[in-house]
Amino acid sequence: MGPTGPTGPKGDKGGLPGFAADNSLITNLQSDIIKLIDRITVTEQAMDASDKIIKNLQSEVKHLTDTLNGIEKASRFRTFKNVGGKYYVSNGLEANFGDGVKFCTDVGGKMVLPTNEDENTLLSSMHAVLGSTYILIGITDEESEGTFVDLDNRPLSFTKWKKNEPNNYRGAENCAVVYSDGEWYDVTCDSKWHVVCELHN
Repeated sequence: MGPTGPTGPKGDKGGLPGFAADNSLITNLQSDIIKLIDRITVTEQAMDASDKIIKNLQSEVKHLTDTLNGIEKASRFRTFKNVGGKYYVSNGLEANFGDGVKFCTDVGGKMVLPTNEDENTLLSSMHAVLGSTYILIGITDEESEGTFVDLDNRPLSFTKWKKNEPNNYRGAENCAVVYSDGEWYDVTCDSKWHVVCELHN
């Protein structure tokens, strides 16, 4: 083995040193991203809330429009009273049951039928304005004697029959009226009494 040779020249210096990581910059960027996500979430929630507000406003506008239309229809009659979202209206017409039902249908309503004590009391109060004794109501027992149903053939949810009524006293008393004291009587369907219609909003 030969002798050690002379030391060679010093090699070139290595590449430039890298920069130290800036942790604060990363933290700030992460924080900005979280804030941006929060802003996006808030914006989405605000848009959802706006949609709900718009839908609520549209619903309120429809309700007010329906109410206005109801008032306009009711105001065409000489007498009208508001009760529970509907109107009892009359021009003072006296007719038999069939003609009364047709009249009410033709004006866009149906023959009046109280469904609770408040409605029955309000209908009774119309006697004074109409100068009437009896007002026809939209029920009949033509299908089954003694079992009165409404004009859609549904059982009655409210009645105010006078004691011993209905009694079919004259025979074929298949229709009914409200007397001025609010009590109901069965009557023949061809007898003529005041007609009151109910209109809905």
